[in-house]
This record gives sequence, C-alpha cells and structure tokens, in this order.
Amino acid sequence: MLKPPDDTVKRRLTERSHIIIAVAFLIERGISRDDIAEELARCYYVDMDELNDVLAGIPVSNPVPFAAVA
Repeated sequence: MLKPPDDTVKRRLTERSHIIIAVAFLIERGISRDDIAEELARCYYVDMDELNDVLAGIPVSNPVPFAAVA
C-alpha cells in the first residue's frame, strides 16, 4: 500500500464494507493475513475489532503449494 505524505492526516477505516475491500485488495497482492493489520495501520486509523472480525471470516488457505509437497 502507498504511504500517505507525512503532512496529511490519516483517514479512518471503520466501515466493515471498506475494511473488506481493503483486506481483499491486500490479499490479492500477496500480503499475508498476519501482515494485513500492520499494512492498513500504516495508512489508516483502523477499527481493529472490525478488522479482526473480517479476518476471522476468511478461510486460511494452505501456505504450501501442492506442487512443492509432491
């Protein structure tokens, strides 16, 4: 994610629908679930309770590709 310039105020990310969009954006770009909160907190004031609820609803995928296991 892009960092805002230092002279601007962070925007709030508190609406569930906006958090879902932000999480999907980061996951599509390869950010791990463990790093999503940190990435969002760099640019936004995040409702962490809502973020944790959204992340809890996302199934954990197998981090090891099947080709690497065989």
